[in-house]
Amino acid sequence: DCRLPLRIVQQPLAMAAGTIYVAPDDRHLVVRNKNLLGLNSDPLVNHVRPSADVLFESVARCYGGSTIAVLLTGMGEDGAAGMQAIYTQGGVTIAQDEATSVVYGMPKAAVDLGVCSYILPIHEIGPRLVSLLQGSQ
Repeated sequence: DCRLPLRIVQQPLAMAAGTIYVAPDDRHLVVRNKNLLGLNSDPLVNHVRPSADVLFESVARCYGGSTIAVLLTGMGEDGAAGMQAIYTQGGVTIAQDEATSVVYGMPKAAVDLGVCSYILPIHEIGPRLVSLLQGSQ
C-alpha cells in the first residue's frame, strides 16, 4: 500500500517532493538537472527502453553522493551499471536479496559488481530507506 501520488512522466517536468515518477513505455526517463525530469528515445540499453541504467546514471551525474538507489527483482542486468555510477559517487545502493526476488537477475548483476551498500529482503528495504533518510536530515 503506497499513499504517495504516482505520475507517469509524459513530458519534461519539475519534480515535487513526495511524488513517485515512472517512465512511459518506450522512453528513457532522465534527470536533467536537480529539479527537472526529461525523456528521450535514445537507443535501447540492455535491450530495454526505459532503462534503469539510463535513469541511475543521470541521477549519479546530478545528485552524486546524496543519492539512494534501490534495485529490485527483474530479469537481465539493467540497473547494475547505474548502481555502480551511484556507488562510485558515494551514494547508497540497495539491492533486493535473492531469497525474496522472483527473478534475481538485475539485483544479482549489481551484487556481482560489488556495488551494493546493502543487500536486503524486500520487507526490510522500506524501513532501511526511512532510517537512511532520517539519518541524513
